[in-house]
Amino acid sequence: MHELDFFLLRAAIEIIPFDSDQATLARQAFRDHQLGFSESTCYALALIHNDPILARAGIFEKTDAMVTRVDP
Repeated sequence: MHELDFFLLRAAIEIIPFDSDQATLARQAFRDHQLGFSESTCYALALIHNDPILARAGIFEKTDAMVTRVDP
């Protein structure tokens, strides 16, 4: 096992598959909110699972996603 595998196991982080509904939302976010690829996929996962996005920058503030601001 690699260090990342140990971290994921210890932190009980669940790996969630990315499906076609999430891909549709990600494409809409890319188009409507001018988000990048990683931001669009994060946005889609958050909306589908009704979870907040943990973010340092204000990139998601103009979207309809819940955002929890994390300051350094």
